[in-house]
Amino acid sequence: VWPGLTAFPDFSDDVTHEWWYDNLKRFHDKVPFDGLWIDMNEPSSFVDGSTVGCPDTELENPPYTPGILGGLLRAKTLCASAVQKTSSHYNMHSLYGLLEAKASARNLLSVPLVGADICGFSEQTEEELCVRWTQLGAFYPFTRNHNSIDQKPQDPPVFSPSGRSAMKQSLLLRSSLFPLLYTLFHRAHTHGHTVARPLLFEFPKDVRTYGIDRQFLWGKSLMVTPVLDPGVDYVVGYFPQGLWYDYYTGDSIRSKGEELRLKAPLEHINLHLREGAVIPTQRPNTTLFVSSGQPLHLVSSLSEDGSAGGELFWDDGESIDTFETDQYAHVVFTVVKNTMTSEVLHDHVEASYITVETASFYGVKVEPTRVTVNSHDAAFTYRANQVLTVTDLGLNLSQNFTISWI
Repeated sequence: VWPGLTAFPDFSDDVTHEWWYDNLKRFHDKVPFDGLWIDMNEPSSFVDGSTVGCPDTELENPPYTPGILGGLLRAKTLCASAVQKTSSHYNMHSLYGLLEAKASARNLLSVPLVGADICGFSEQTEEELCVRWTQLGAFYPFTRNHNSIDQKPQDPPVFSPSGRSAMKQSLLLRSSLFPLLYTLFHRAHTHGHTVARPLLFEFPKDVRTYGIDRQFLWGKSLMVTPVLDPGVDYVVGYFPQGLWYDYYTGDSIRSKGEELRLKAPLEHINLHLREGAVIPTQRPNTTLFVSSGQPLHLVSSLSEDGSAGGELFWDDGESIDTFETDQYAHVVFTVVKNTMTSEVLHDHVEASYITVETASFYGVKVEPTRVTVNSHDAAFTYRANQVLTVTDLGLNLSQNFTISWI
């Protein structure tokens, strides 16, 4: 892209993988980098097709084209009829970035970071657009406000007090959810799971989820419903069949598979927890470095039968290959029959510095008369929307514990 005239390596060819590795190794011998930031890993070009155009073929002019620039497949990319090792570019275009990532992952650290330039890269943004985009962007696996050098600044401080406040709130929300996000990245590393995923991945039998591109999930349990239209204070979201909880309040929604209109004032992004989850959150601070290690708050969204489950992966946040070298902590949380248990499957010194401060349980149908923590009475509150909160826990994450109520 940026060099001007560009040749794109064919990552569908194993020979390219060898060439890629040899060049990276040669550079790594001089500069021992930890990993690669592969930016714009797509065949994106400032030339349509090529400097000599593209042949007039059916691949270049198919009966149907998606809504792209000028209605041409070659717009800002290669000719569809360009020949790659595996097939024509027509069949390979959407796989280019994946194949480059696959080639890069060999002998190298690979993390599934993805996220668009928040507030837009070119042209001048507007405050409302930037606020809403920041709310959405807080839930990109990779979050950055990125701007062209010749545009006006668009970082939060340049906007009004209310705009700044809304953006700050979104970024603090992301920081508070970092223990969940970090655990999802661990799952991506060890099992190939997605971090952010479309609803259809979790609800493949619900055909109504197939076309949804205005909502998504973190993992299998946290649903994000952002505002993508100007001048509105509501958003319509689809809720697959089951029990869902408002992340902020714990208010429950029993859906048969239906669309619901949700309040969405400018400072608010709608988040909902799917039944059966336990997610770890932390007290947020101004930077991730300061936030990491803050006391945890566990949020459980109980199923109809009162069960839930979740996990936390934690390490020092700096070292490479901590899973492979056993330098990590892994804790599993389970809720069954009015009792939460934590089980430390793998311990590490990093976890000994972290405490569980509070725990909330959404969907506790009957107000408890007594709550115990490790068999000792504990302070608690119970709200009419069936939310039980246990406070002042001070539990060490590296030790098993139980929270029960009757």
